Amino acid sequence: MSRSSIPFFLFLALLSTSGCFGPGSVQPGASYSTVMVTMDGQPVENANITFAPVGNGRSAYGRTDAQGMAIMGTSNPGDGVFPGEYQVGVSKSEPDPEHIVHDVDAYHRKHGKFPELVMIYHTPKRYEDPASSGFSATIVADQSNELQLELTSK
Repeated sequence: MSRSSIPFFLFLALLSTSGCFGPGSVQPGASYSTVMVTMDGQPVENANITFAPVGNGRSAYGRTDAQGMAIMGTSNPGDGVFPGEYQVGVSKSEPDPEHIVHDVDAYHRKHGKFPELVMIYHTPKRYEDPASSGFSATIVADQSNELQLELTSK
């Protein structure tokens, strides 16, 4: 091996141990799992996905990219979901800029209470709670799991 190829192989070794190869970074016992989210046929970017276990288990989370795809993780992004049954929640929201209080302490002194956080929902609020969203998933061991969620704005 030439000296000029050593940095290249060190770089490859670093990548292989850093979890950059998708399914290879899944934690032991978990399964690589993805969720595709669309609303009225269009991908939903920056939506938060929550897998809540039915019974005992560990929750999993993900956030969609520009194509509406989320790679789910339990402890870290993309590290997989443990096999089992889940209820699934989807939400895309942000604080309403017209109702943001920049000096919370001054607001509290003036009104005797803390300001309420007013949110703008880009996905219907009915999908946010996994228990009532109407979405569920079964994650199977030792295989890639893919879930497609179609939201409707109406």
